Amino acid sequence: MPSDGTAPHANAEGAKFRSLALVESVDTQIIYFEGHVAAVATEVGVIFAAWVHALERDDPIWRFIAAAAACAYDVVNGALAGPYTEALGTAYARGAFIGADRFDRSDPSGMSSLYPPSTVRNV
Repeated sequence: MPSDGTAPHANAEGAKFRSLALVESVDTQIIYFEGHVAAVATEVGVIFAAWVHALERDDPIWRFIAAAAACAYDVVNGALAGPYTEALGTAYARGAFIGADRFDRSDPSGMSSLYPPSTVRNV
């Protein structure tokens, strides 16, 4: 560990940088999309990765990541019970775009929530 007490980290290209004490002291949640860091939710807002920021705002991927990030932000700030997981972010995003009235709340796995409740049959 460096003499200044900060831990070295590597970015995606492998370049080393020192983490800032301010960032480490703030509750954060990293949002991944297809294995890549897409955003970071903090107590004060969301920071999007450059590749996400470059997407058009009506791009379905941007909208999905933004919704998952909103979920993580709500968890970080205590408005939504945590912990934040990819499954929770996905369900939150689906709910934002599909509508809660189309989800089958009787299925704890969430798998049947892909279909309108009228088409789900419990066997």
